[in-house]
Amino acid sequence: MNKIIILTLIALLAACSVLETGVKTETGEKLRLQAYRQR
Repeated sequence: MNKIIILTLIALLAACSVLETGVKTETGEKLRLQAYRQR
């Protein structure tokens, strides 16, 4: 039982980190587009 809980926690942490990096890259791309348009 404990192993399953630990595995689910690890999976959740991995998913959260992936989502965070995805959001960061998305915002970065948006900022780049805005800066490019302002030129």
